[in-house]
Amino acid sequence: MSRTSPATLHIARASSVSGSIRPLWQSGLQLALSLFAAGMMGLGVLRVITLLVWVPAVVAEPKVRMPWTALWISWTITSALWVLAREGRTEGKGSGVQGVRS
Repeated sequence: MSRTSPATLHIARASSVSGSIRPLWQSGLQLALSLFAAGMMGLGVLRVITLLVWVPAVVAEPKVRMPWTALWISWTITSALWVLAREGRTEGKGSGVQGVRS
């Protein structure tokens, strides 16, 4: 007995004569939302690592360079991802910059 993946069955159902385009469109939207949710969860993990790992390490040994460097790198990456997530969420609502037309 051959096994078919659920994705193949969904695409076959969506493209069949009796099916419509809507299920395929909905699955695309669900994929985009799940990727956004996964990105936000990853951002949350980076925030937790920055706050719970590197801040106490810097407080414990403020004269050692390595924890400061790790804190700076983690904070920079987390901040950049946060800015990108905020910009992606507000895209289409205008950039907020005066004098710039979309």
